[in-house]
Amino acid sequence: MDIRKYFIINNKKKINTLNFKYFYLYWVKSKIVIGFYKIQPEKVNFSKIINCRDLKSKIIICGYFKNNNNKNPICKIENIKSVFSNKSFSLLKSQLQKSIRKGLIDISLMTAFEMYLLNEIQFLRRLAIIIIEDVEYINKWFSIICWFICSYPLKKMDNNQIRYLFGFIKSLCLYKKFEYVKKHEIDVAEIIDGIKKFNFLERNCILSLLIRASYGGTSGDVKFLRCKALEYKNKFKNNFKLENNINVKPLTIIKRLEKNEIIFCACDFHINPKIIDIIAEKFKLEKQIIKKTIWHSSSNINFRKVEITKYNNIWLKIKKEYNKLARKYIFRVTR
Repeated sequence: MDIRKYFIINNKKKINTLNFKYFYLYWVKSKIVIGFYKIQPEKVNFSKIINCRDLKSKIIICGYFKNNNNKNPICKIENIKSVFSNKSFSLLKSQLQKSIRKGLIDISLMTAFEMYLLNEIQFLRRLAIIIIEDVEYINKWFSIICWFICSYPLKKMDNNQIRYLFGFIKSLCLYKKFEYVKKHEIDVAEIIDGIKKFNFLERNCILSLLIRASYGGTSGDVKFLRCKALEYKNKFKNNFKLENNINVKPLTIIKRLEKNEIIFCACDFHINPKIIDIIAEKFKLEKQIIKKTIWHSSSNINFRKVEITKYNNIWLKIKKEYNKLARKYIFRVTR
């Protein structure tokens, strides 16, 4: 008996090696097919093997690419020197999340472009988290992002592909649905059990979430991804249908992001923790109250969710000081 076909996850439940071990992306011009397969598709000109932590299995990342138009520029004014650097990257990550929450299309696209230029893999990793944490827009584009996270650095996005990704980011900003899921510990074997019973699109959704979880992040990010995978598994059992027929058109960035276009809510205590101490000292408020106020009255405002207003009076009191400290932080981490 070959014991290698069994693995133990969290010492709870044994599962068989995943049968759908080929994570395949076909992208020729505007035709895109993404999914998990038992057998390697015929057309393949890229292949890479990864060890997937959550699936406890080797996954073959493979694909076929041909004649993609790379002549169209990603940005019309790409040669202009940016005011952002690696020192600014945490700020840009926060800005992308906050601007998508607010549905700010132009700011989101310009921020995404700066992140892509500075660190493509970290940009893709963060974008995948924003999709499930702030928008709840799981479709083939989430799987495509996960595929390029896996293929990096051997296969990066070309000009045509990144322009399509910008088109998807625009659709994220416009999407109005959101569904909250409570984070809790998940036995991954519970998610994988019975995966073959689901259809092609449903399986892609669940496995893509677990693939992204395997690439880590904060403990909260990983927990959230696993919870989402289990949530979707249960929703599919109840005949939930994914919104997969979205029309994404490639976009070209026409303007570079400037420091005066950073929104102040991006400069919160997650990237600038000293802001809490300064405000607490000046206004003689408890630090936990300040955190909750900044979070509910600024950072976490999402047009898809009901706004919590209980901290608004405190926010009005500290807002001017917060904005002043945010402005200082922006000038400290930009050129």
